[in-house]
Amino acid sequence: MAGRTRGKELARRVLRWPGVGPAVGGAVGRLGRASTAAGPRLESVYRRLPASGGLPYGSTAESQRAALLDYYDRLTAQLERTEYLPRISIVVPTYKPDHGYLQEMLGSIALQVYPDWQLCIVDDASGDPEVTEILADFAAAHPGKVAFATRTVNGHIAATSNDALKLADGDYVALLDHDDRLYPHALAEVVLGLADHRAPDGALPLVLYTDERMIDEEGNPIGEVWLKPDWMPLLHLTSNYTNHLTVYARSLLTQLGGFRAGFDGSQDHDLMLRATEASEAAGVPVVHLSTIAYQWRSHPGSVAKDPGTKSYSVEPAMRAVAEACQRRGHPAQVSREPGFVANRIDFALPDPAPAVAVVLLPAGGDSAACLASLGDSTYPQLQLRLLHSAGEADPTPTTAEALDAVLHDCRADYLAIVADDLLAARADWVEAMVGLAQLPGVGAVGGLIRRADGTVGAAGLIGLGSAGVAPAMAGMPPTEDVYLAWPVSIHEVLAAPIDALLVDVAAAIAAGGFAAAGARLGFGGFDADLCLRLAADGQRTVYTPYADFVEQAPRAGGRVDLAEREELVRRWGAQLAHDPYLNPGLARTPEFRVDSALTLPEVPPEVFTEWLQLHRTPRVVPQSRPHLPIQSPHVGADQGD
Repeated sequence: MAGRTRGKELARRVLRWPGVGPAVGGAVGRLGRASTAAGPRLESVYRRLPASGGLPYGSTAESQRAALLDYYDRLTAQLERTEYLPRISIVVPTYKPDHGYLQEMLGSIALQVYPDWQLCIVDDASGDPEVTEILADFAAAHPGKVAFATRTVNGHIAATSNDALKLADGDYVALLDHDDRLYPHALAEVVLGLADHRAPDGALPLVLYTDERMIDEEGNPIGEVWLKPDWMPLLHLTSNYTNHLTVYARSLLTQLGGFRAGFDGSQDHDLMLRATEASEAAGVPVVHLSTIAYQWRSHPGSVAKDPGTKSYSVEPAMRAVAEACQRRGHPAQVSREPGFVANRIDFALPDPAPAVAVVLLPAGGDSAACLASLGDSTYPQLQLRLLHSAGEADPTPTTAEALDAVLHDCRADYLAIVADDLLAARADWVEAMVGLAQLPGVGAVGGLIRRADGTVGAAGLIGLGSAGVAPAMAGMPPTEDVYLAWPVSIHEVLAAPIDALLVDVAAAIAAGGFAAAGARLGFGGFDADLCLRLAADGQRTVYTPYADFVEQAPRAGGRVDLAEREELVRRWGAQLAHDPYLNPGLARTPEFRVDSALTLPEVPPEVFTEWLQLHRTPRVVPQSRPHLPIQSPHVGADQGD
């Protein structure tokens, strides 16, 4: 269905990336524990998987079936011990569906380990009597659990989704497309996730999203599993990366007024933008459940197969994001770079523009060439200077202390540091950095560093646990054909390298400056240390690809100073191991590949086909228990709609 156009196109491009298919070979179809290499931040879903070493890829379908049924038994047992068992209404708008895909979608609902679900499905005047017959048969097989209707006039997806939402009587609402499928564990993990993330005062999450997998027409896995980061509001402006499965408190959707007319094709993104704003305004975090709950089908006529299928969604997609920025008090121009699917967000700058000081960091490059490229900037208030290194006119023992002297002497609002072996590739790099730095809660902004061969040198820094930090996406192409279009989208990061970094002067001074660790952290660690101290003060680090810098010549490979890495880990070990922007199922490497040792609760295609035909797994599921009313904080009316 429509509504995830940009997300599907991004996923489609990622799946074309050479090496993606083979990389997942060690993970598809296996079940068991996540490896310790993925780091300690593993959601409870992994702890519920069988305690064996997992099933090696290529094991028999029978052994995989047995492991899955054991996992479902564990879920059932844990549900029996869970106090809060909400009803979940599954909202499905449909229009001229493929009958086989529709029946598979229905079968995947019938397979749910968690029994207290309600299907709310509305046909948008397909004019196909067989669709009505299929739905009537499913309703008869599941009395009291299905509400369906047929529109007499085609109203498009937003209106049809609202009609389906009106049929819902559950505490929570899950969104499902008519050609996609849920894994049997999906709703059970959502319910257990609600319990896991319940606040001490009893308040429950209002918005949740899960990971997903793409499948082909026959239900076979395509490429890598889509393992998502935790909530990243800036990234969500560039694309609807949360996608499937998304679950909302029904009370929240009621107060928001449901889906908005005029956003057909991007109605899901618009809803998620408004819902997350309301959730955060109520002080309730947006929850990411690290479980693969959803199968997203690529087939002829879908956006996953042909991005031009829903080209009408581009304008409403950008308009939804622009309105979100306006509601949040930070107007922005939303556009698309030529050939790109992700949105470019240019936040409006105040008039007059804040003053920015730029200091060149000695790195063995041609300082004159670097200065000339920086001097081409279109920013109105720019002050350029060269940092003196040790032994020159202003000797200092460390680079960090030299930068601290500049920081405390700085009279500008922002200080940008650029290594002198880089060249600015865009004249608007300062505007791109300051536009993000002015946002509340942003203390530092890092730019894109490209190697001399054109590949990514760094797109922020990622936490590697005991291995410290590493440049994100190093060696990858700076395109959308990689994980979440990471190198070419603005988004939050754990930290950013000093080579191309802008800091809020006041925030950096308040956090202790560059040299808070003294001589114990050198060139390869004091930048991450500052970013993490800013984070401890509530100031995020953000990455922008529009502050684009290119190496003048290939850099020599750096060596790791083990003493400095040990010091960084001593100071920030927990944060480095729990990088919120790196899914725990991804290997702790810069490429964002699925951990080859990860085992996942995926159903082999032949087993799924059998179960879908039966509309059940060969297990007796527990009967529904009376559900309690949702206990959530009051959510105010939608802002600006």
